[in-house]
Amino acid sequence: MTRRLDRVNALLREEIGQIISERLNDPRLSVVVSVTQVTTTSDLKSAKVYVSVLGNEEEKQLTIQALTSGSGFLHKELRKIIELRHIPELTFL
Repeated sequence: MTRRLDRVNALLREEIGQIISERLNDPRLSVVVSVTQVTTTSDLKSAKVYVSVLGNEEEKQLTIQALTSGSGFLHKELRKIIELRHIPELTFL
């Protein structure tokens, strides 16, 4: 993995975590969510976002659903913050 890709992954992890905690308003996000890792493909077309959720299994599933449905909002917010040619499509795990 290149240093540039490492920097992009770290930047995405930090910014996605901040957007989730400060700007994403979804009633299904009632538990603590932290972004643990982001893995981006080399062409920056897609990224896997690994999250840690404190809660029971049902809360974890609801949180993943909320993040998946809010991925368009997250993508738009990342476009405002990060100056990259391509902002990757996000998949939450």
